[in-house]
Amino acid sequence: GISVEAVFWVGMTIISTMADAGEFLVTEVVVHDPTTDIDVLHLSVLAGLYGSGVMGGVLLAAQLLPGGDHGSVENSVDTCTEVFSSWVRVVLVLLVSVSIMIDILSAIAITKSFGATTQGFVRSLRVVVVWAIAVLIFAIAPESGYGEPATGYAATLKITGGVIICGGIAMYVHFRREQE
Repeated sequence: GISVEAVFWVGMTIISTMADAGEFLVTEVVVHDPTTDIDVLHLSVLAGLYGSGVMGGVLLAAQLLPGGDHGSVENSVDTCTEVFSSWVRVVLVLLVSVSIMIDILSAIAITKSFGATTQGFVRSLRVVVVWAIAVLIFAIAPESGYGEPATGYAATLKITGGVIICGGIAMYVHFRREQE
C-alpha cells in the first residue's frame, strides 16, 4: 500500500504549488496596480514572510505526523543538532538562506518589470542551467562522485524537458515583444 509519509509529501507538493500560484497572483496584482506604490524590496520581504508562514505550517504538520525520523516525519530538534554540530553545515545553511533571499528579490524585480509569467519561465530555466552544470561537472571529473552523467533514458527525458522549457521561454518572450 501507500505509506502515510508518501501521501503527506504528495499533499505538501500540491499545497506548495497552490502557495506558489497564490504568490504569483498577488505579486502580479500588487506590482501592476497603479494605486499600490510598493517597492521591490518591501514586496520581497512580504513574499519571504508569506513563504516562511507556509513552510512553518508544513514544518508543524511534519512534526505531528508519524514517520521515520525519531517517530515523526521531521524531527527539528535532531535536525538542528546535526546542523549545529559542524561549522561547515552552518555556513552552508547560511549560504542557502542568502541564496533564497536573492532569489526572492530577483523574482519580484522580474515580476515588476516583465510580469509573473516571465518570472515563472526564468525560474524554470534555472532547472535547466543547474542540470547542465551538473553534467559539465561530471564530464570534467567523473571520478569525483559529483555531477550527473548525461546518459540513458532519464538524460533523454531531461534534455527534452530542457528544450521544451527553453523553447517555451523563447516563444513567450518573442510573442510578448510583438505585443508591446
